[in-house]
Amino acid sequence: MEISETMKEMYWFLTDFCINAANGMGITYPEFNFGLFIILMPLVIFILCVFNIFKLIRSLNNK
Repeated sequence: MEISETMKEMYWFLTDFCINAANGMGITYPEFNFGLFIILMPLVIFILCVFNIFKLIRSLNNK
């Protein structure tokens, strides 16, 4: 399976973005990745799941 040029460009763009964001915050790239992928993303996913569960419960109670 071959990776398309668009996917390669997207990967390098996002990697450069993370490196530049880390440099802008005065932290290292691994520290930035830890904050983004280990703390922030699971937190966002958890909040969205809780929000959807409450929305589902509310819609079931209105029927």
